[in-house]
Amino acid sequence: MKRLAMHFLGALAWFAVTAAGAADLVEGKDYVRLKNSQPVETGKKIEVIEFFSYGCPHCHDLEPILQTWMQKLPPDVQFRRVPVMFQQRWEALAKIYYTLDAMGDEARLSPEVFKAVHDNGVPLYQDKAFFDWAASHGLDRTRVAEVYASFATR
Repeated sequence: MKRLAMHFLGALAWFAVTAAGAADLVEGKDYVRLKNSQPVETGKKIEVIEFFSYGCPHCHDLEPILQTWMQKLPPDVQFRRVPVMFQQRWEALAKIYYTLDAMGDEARLSPEVFKAVHDNGVPLYQDKAFFDWAASHGLDRTRVAEVYASFATR
């Protein structure tokens, strides 16, 4: 039942995202502009945060759309990701995100991580599998292992 509810919520979110993207949003009708905006890490830029997991099938499905959207971001908008961990296996996937981010390879390799997990069935939640995968994508295996085990990724 819990799994069915999660699939329903994911489908509902998917329809909301695709329906919103298909129409022009109107201030006052589709959204309300905040009078007192909250402080964000980006200063005066608009901050868009995606809470995601490489293990989430809905995040995987959204990734190509998100990649296209990110290529069209105006200069006053900054996008960032925050990994979530709804399952124990997702903890390792969050560490993968932080490792790639620390190494400067997150933007380039995030779509590839989704493909590895969902399309190719690579068990990246296992350290060795991730290190092998990272090396096959041009990263130094030893450096990846060091960053992955560092305080910054915990």
